[in-house]
Amino acid sequence: MKTTYEHLLEWLIELNKENRSNFEREALSIPLLDFVMEFGTVKLDIGRAVGKTQFIKNHATSNDLILTFGQKQAFEFAKETKAFVFSNINDLFEKLKGNSKIFETIYIDEPYLVFRNIDMCLVLSKLISNTNQTIVILGK
Repeated sequence: MKTTYEHLLEWLIELNKENRSNFEREALSIPLLDFVMEFGTVKLDIGRAVGKTQFIKNHATSNDLILTFGQKQAFEFAKETKAFVFSNINDLFEKLKGNSKIFETIYIDEPYLVFRNIDMCLVLSKLISNTNQTIVILGK
């Protein structure tokens, strides 16, 4: 049974995608990363233990990327999803070298932990390649 949090987040992601289509002309006049950060990003933090991690486990597909903050968390995601999962940004960059993989959705679980040693925009600039990609940031 879906939680209120899960219903809300599903609705916010769909609303974001619908709204983004209204701004296609802006995509031509601003850098790609700026467009996706402004028009293709859903951020939600309503506290701990509300279902963020479970939402990602339930929704991430083989076309998605999950960035998380520790090896234990990455292992748990990898066991329960088909998504690409990384807790180490350097490992991610190494794996993607020479790879043209385009992730439909990039889930970031607890970004203040994921990006404590590296700039989020630097990482995302290497992952964003079209205006249809969605970034879902869950946590603070």
